[in-house]
Amino acid sequence: MSISGIAIALLILLVWWLLILYLDKQKVLERHNLQAFGPILMIRTKRGLALLDRASTPSQFWRFFGDLGLLFMIFGMVTIFTLVLFSDIFMLINMPEPSRVNEPRNWLLIPGVNEFIPAWGWLGLIVTLIVHEFAHGILARVEGVRVKSMGLLLAVIPIGAFAEPDEEEMFGSKDGQKPSKISTRSRNRILAAGVMSNFLVAVIAFSLFFGPVLSMLEPAGSDLVITEVADGFRDTGLHKDMIVRSVNGIRVNSVDEISAMGGDENGMMRIEVFDRGTQKFFTLHVEKGVRVREVIAGEPADTAGIRPGQRIIEMNGVPIDTAGDFYEFMQATRPHDLVTVKVANDKGEEGIFQLELGEFPDPDEKKGFLGVVVYNTPFGMVGEFQSDTYLTRLKHLPTSFFGWLTLMALPVIPVAQGGFRGFGEWLMQFYTPTWGGEWTFYLANALFWIGWINFYAGLFNCLPAIPLDGGYIFKGIVERFSKLLVSDPGRQKKMVDRMTLALALFILASILFMLVGPYIIP
Repeated sequence: MSISGIAIALLILLVWWLLILYLDKQKVLERHNLQAFGPILMIRTKRGLALLDRASTPSQFWRFFGDLGLLFMIFGMVTIFTLVLFSDIFMLINMPEPSRVNEPRNWLLIPGVNEFIPAWGWLGLIVTLIVHEFAHGILARVEGVRVKSMGLLLAVIPIGAFAEPDEEEMFGSKDGQKPSKISTRSRNRILAAGVMSNFLVAVIAFSLFFGPVLSMLEPAGSDLVITEVADGFRDTGLHKDMIVRSVNGIRVNSVDEISAMGGDENGMMRIEVFDRGTQKFFTLHVEKGVRVREVIAGEPADTAGIRPGQRIIEMNGVPIDTAGDFYEFMQATRPHDLVTVKVANDKGEEGIFQLELGEFPDPDEKKGFLGVVVYNTPFGMVGEFQSDTYLTRLKHLPTSFFGWLTLMALPVIPVAQGGFRGFGEWLMQFYTPTWGGEWTFYLANALFWIGWINFYAGLFNCLPAIPLDGGYIFKGIVERFSKLLVSDPGRQKKMVDRMTLALALFILASILFMLVGPYIIP
């Protein structure tokens, strides 16, 4: 979202908040059983409570579901707490530079606000909230706890859903005078049900996404991507991320092929590209030679006086018309060879440099080193996107524990490094569905974001920090062990409260440290 987009969103939120304040002052919210918490509007209803009662009738199944959820909750609690701990240690040892991930808008799991979560994330978020709260409500009814209401949380758009079990029946009164209506095990089942339902939905969605849906896609065979447009060609309409299909009417399938191509006898180069599914043609006037993109400081080219932007047109009397010619010439050289390099600039001025080649940085390479990085095409840099390899790696992510850890960070990892945010217009160009056409991509996006947000939200809720579900279960575990150490109920309560508060504050501080640490610690 651009700065102007953020400003518009904040303006809309401010207008909404003012409207909520006005309606609250006029008692309109109270008359309709609505409640405001700042700009968040809570809509309560008793409709749907009968549905919870009907859904809870196979009570043995739901109790097994809750018990299984408790096991997953404890495993998730250990996993996510360990990740938080190791992240803190890693950052203390090697503090990274601030990145887009650390920007405040990306702290929230809200599509459109968080730049890494596209509009498809709304479907995932809605499904996550519904199954999580509905599971809490069902288990509450199974264990005989009254559900007071169900409803939505609105902040212009839906940001949450809830089932509201009677907290006094679940936890007892706050003053301790009235005990909980249910056992600790029953309470834990209710708390674990939300996380278990999220994990279950994530497994189902990911099984479909990584299995049959991705298997419906085949590489389209167009893997050459423009990664940088050289000076002099940026006003032509060419831009980064375009896919190059052909040059001068010849289909190109590799960087080596395109590097060996130059202009025709008139210096013209005709390029066919695809720009997010749209076929486009460009006719460019290109000069002979290979354009220098970068000169490495201290190396032979730099010492001799060769500069970025110049074109190498001749080496030892051998014409260098394309990047392919340059690579071929350098492959035949050796360190300490004497080379005469002829260059030209865009004004047609030429220069000749005599220099001695250096040692190649890679010791396995025996060729000489000039010390320049050149554009591999006349119009810029082109790279290969390995669509087949990318798809294979994506399919195999859930096959290992570390794959699941990678899955958590997948949307913030660049696509070139194996990241994935869904099949957008650009990524769709590399694949052809064997069934379903374009709808296969839409199905893949829906399943991925339903799975990812359910998995992420479920794991986050395992954190042993109140008010998260994992926090209440951790508190129950501490209460149980405190009875083995201290007999006085008053001292037990103090011990439990201090331990749970300390851990909750540590986790909060750890998360804040991960987000703001790169800004405050050099």
